[in-house]
Formats: sequence, structure tokens, C-alpha cells
Amino acid sequence: MRLTWRGVKDYQDKVEARQDKREQIIMDLYGKGGSAALRKVLGQSNVDNRGFTLPGFRKDKKDMDFSKIERDSLNPVIFTEKDVGMSEQGFLQLLRKTYNISEGVVARLIANGDPTIFQRIYEAAKESAEYYAEELDVEPPDSIVANIIENSAVIPASPSGRLDIDKVEAYIGREMDSVMKGIIQSESVSRGQVVLGDNFLRKDIGPKKAAEYVDAAVQYTVMFANNADRRISDELQRFTLIEQPANQNQSSRPLTDNEKAQQRFLINYQQQLKDALEYYQNTKINNKGDPLRLFQLYGVSGLIAEAERLPNLLNEPLVKRYIHNYAGEIGKDARMILEVPVFEGEENNVQAILMEGYKPSLVLPPQQSFLHRLLYGGILNKDQVIQLIGPDGTKLGYPFSKSKRF
Repeated sequence: MRLTWRGVKDYQDKVEARQDKREQIIMDLYGKGGSAALRKVLGQSNVDNRGFTLPGFRKDKKDMDFSKIERDSLNPVIFTEKDVGMSEQGFLQLLRKTYNISEGVVARLIANGDPTIFQRIYEAAKESAEYYAEELDVEPPDSIVANIIENSAVIPASPSGRLDIDKVEAYIGREMDSVMKGIIQSESVSRGQVVLGDNFLRKDIGPKKAAEYVDAAVQYTVMFANNADRRISDELQRFTLIEQPANQNQSSRPLTDNEKAQQRFLINYQQQLKDALEYYQNTKINNKGDPLRLFQLYGVSGLIAEAERLPNLLNEPLVKRYIHNYAGEIGKDARMILEVPVFEGEENNVQAILMEGYKPSLVLPPQQSFLHRLLYGGILNKDQVIQLIGPDGTKLGYPFSKSKRF
């Protein structure tokens, strides 16, 4: 058979395409999991193709080639949205609502397994955007911020296989600075109008602008309260079905004394939640909802975080009063104290919850106390103040919050 130039060229193209595909597989693995992922798939051998060696691998043999990579050998740990906790869900929904991030990016961030990633990405983007909005009255378009967030999700992983969240935050800040520099230049902002990077030199914010920051700080609290309201309704429905089953073939029974006590607590607490949410919706300060009753329930950790970023917020009388009343200073904190019953047989679990290092996911349902279900079932927040009440009605210890902000 006679060889032709076209035949040789086609063969070379096929060989190169196959090599390119192998290289791409290796680089994808390296980008997602670092050297550790490659060692898991390829062992300790070097990864050599067309004369290059990836970081972390030594070149021991000159003629080493790729073996076929089987998907099953990767043994991945796959996280889905079902694995996203209550607090994570809040920031995930804020990212979706504010910046309309794609499901592909959501899946990659969930797969990362870092429980703080949605909060840190949202806060990094929000902080940068609000800085320029407050400093220059030039707000970055949400579409630009969304694009920066999308791109931040493809930053190469650390050797552990997780996204380096510090690099992601730095990337978001760096890209926002670059984009805003272009916007500033295009709008011909006069020289001397901008002082970048110095929060402490800013002028007082004023009541109207302060109300906007307070409202932004309380949005997660509003979302948590609404979710808690729904969770309580589910629990109360469960008690109703015990006494009045929907299925006529299922036998009913009266509630036990413990179940009745839990039911009473949930009914009373749900009413407090509804009152706080209704007050926020119907009472306005500078055209924003008044968060007073939400702060009474949940404290002001979100507002404190906002004040740390914008110190001049503390010059505003309303903000100063909120933080003074609900910031967790012993003896002065005006947060509502919730009296949570502890039932006979729950003492060990309750004691464990109060200790450092408690792992709620390891506690099986039969061993879970009422306090456990409230705190880790999305009904009570870690910043809320709790007073435990024993089976005989006496107070157990002093009021506390799980976040130790009391």
C-alpha cells in the first residue's frame, strides 16, 4: 500500500488529537484536585507527555506514557444541594437572587464541600460593590458582579482538592477594582474625588444611607425567620396528624405531656416570629422595614459585621442604639430570652450541645433532645438567647447563645 502525504498528515492529526485529549484530562484532574488527585489515579508515577512534567511529580522514566483512566477509579465524593445546610442555603439564595449565578457554578461550589463558601463569596462581592456605591455613588452593574463570581468558581483548586477560598475572595476584589477603575475613567470622575482603600476617611453616612445598610444587614435574618416559620408549621402539622391522622386506616393517639409542651413552645414562638416579620414589613424607617423586633429575637451580628466594614455606620444614632441594645454585652443585652424545656432523659444530649466540638450529624434521632431539633432543625438561630427549663420547671444554669454572643 502506497503512503500518501494526506494519509500521513491525517494519521499525525489523529495522534496529536489523542495526545491533546490525554493532556486535557490530566490538566482537568490537576485543576480540580491538585497533585493529590493525580496521585490517586496514576499512583506515584510521573506524568509526562510531550516532554512536560506536572508540579509534584518526578520524571523517573523517559518512555512513560498514559494508561487509560477509568471513571470508577476516581471514586468521587459528590455533594448535592441536599447537602447544603440551613445557613448555607440563605447565602446561596441571596447569590441566586442578587447575581443570578448559573447552576453549573452552584454545582461546582457545592461540590467543593466548604460550608462557608457561599457566605464568603456573597460577602466578598457585596463588600466590594457597596464600597464603590457608597464611595462614588457608582454602583457596579449586577451583571458585571455576576460575571466575576462565575469566573471565580474556576480558580484552580488547592492540593487538598478544594477551592482556595482566600484566592477566590482576592480574585473578586481584584476584578472589581479593575472593572470599577474602567467605569470611573469612562465617566471622567474629577481628580481628588476618590480616596480608595481608606474607610476611616469617609464622611458620615447619614440616616437615609444608614437605613439601607441596616436593611441589607437584616436580609439574612428575614430569610431565616421565614424558613423557621415554615419549619414550625411542619412540626405542628406532625403533632396534628398524631391526634388526627389523614389516613383513616391509621390509628390516632393523644399527645404525651412532652409533646404537648413542645407544641405549646412552638405555637408561642411562631407567633413571636410572625409578629416580628409583620412589624418589619409594616413599620418603616426611611422607607425601609424596621428590624427592631427581629433584632430583639436574633441580635445584630449581621449589623456588627457591616459596621466593621463601614466604621462610620457607628456614628449614626440608630445604628449605635441597635448595637448597644442587642450586641451581646452581658447585663445590657435586650434580646428576648426563649425558655426551652428540657425533658427527662435529654440531659446528656443537652449537656453535649453546650460543649465545644458537638457534632449534630452524629446524633441519631432517638438521642436528639428538643433543644437539638430546634437549633439544628432550622427553628432557632445560634445567636438567639436560650434559658433551659428543667422537667420540674426550674431554670437550668444561665441564659446563653450557642454562638457565645451573650
